[in-house]
Amino acid sequence: MDSKTEDLEIRIAFQEDLLNKLDHAVGEQQQQLLKMQAQIRLLVEHIQLLDGGDVSPETELPPHY
Repeated sequence: MDSKTEDLEIRIAFQEDLLNKLDHAVGEQQQQLLKMQAQIRLLVEHIQLLDGGDVSPETELPPHY
């Protein structure tokens, strides 16, 4: 096999490895995002319970009151 072909095969192998690592990282980030979204949902529910369930912008007083 000539040197150019071997170089291309090596580069492809490294690119495939990098793609696999990136795919794994993206999958982990997706799981983290889903977990954070669930935590935010729980925090919002908790705040709504503490505020009596009414957190609409129309009933909130402006900051200067």
